[in-house]
Amino acid sequence: MVEKYFCFTVDKIEILHTASTYEVNKHHRLRKAAEHDRPPVYESTDWNYVRFDCAGFMYEMVNGELKFYCC
Repeated sequence: MVEKYFCFTVDKIEILHTASTYEVNKHHRLRKAAEHDRPPVYESTDWNYVRFDCAGFMYEMVNGELKFYCC
């Protein structure tokens, strides 16, 4: 679905079932704070969710809109 609507290369897409949040530690480095289950959901073209990585960038598709994933 993602490759069809947004023209990503299929073999570079990695669909993820979890999403992580990050925080900056006292040494100014990122560390994983928590991990949440976010399974892909497809009910219709206007109610869906997919979290994926492609070519080093993090994305999510929410209700047909492509967004950069913000931790």
